Amino acid sequence: MTLTEQWKKGELPAGYYYVKNEFGNIFPTDYSEDYDCISDVVIKDFWTEVSDIVEIIDKVPSYEDWKFAQEQLHKEGTWYTERAFKNVRKAVRELAKLVLKLSPERKEWLEKHYGEYL
Repeated sequence: MTLTEQWKKGELPAGYYYVKNEFGNIFPTDYSEDYDCISDVVIKDFWTEVSDIVEIIDKVPSYEDWKFAQEQLHKEGTWYTERAFKNVRKAVRELAKLVLKLSPERKEWLEKHYGEYL
């Protein structure tokens, strides 16, 4: 059962959720079991009423969950960047060797600008 279906049946647990309105805007809001409703919210000068909400997308993560996700993204991003950089260095090295092979008179210029790749 989706969060939207739970909400429509009145079975959605209280908490903060990302919701989508009929205009396609997505924003966080809180849901209270006590009032069995999602509060009307003002986000960036945009007023949204409960009747405009068409979907409950997901729970807003806790700060700890968000922080953990950011750390994982940083680690994976660093790994990906290092891997991509190695591939670029390899391609530059191959290109520099090809230019040197085809144009030996460019050796001094290549050594000056791309010496670390030769």
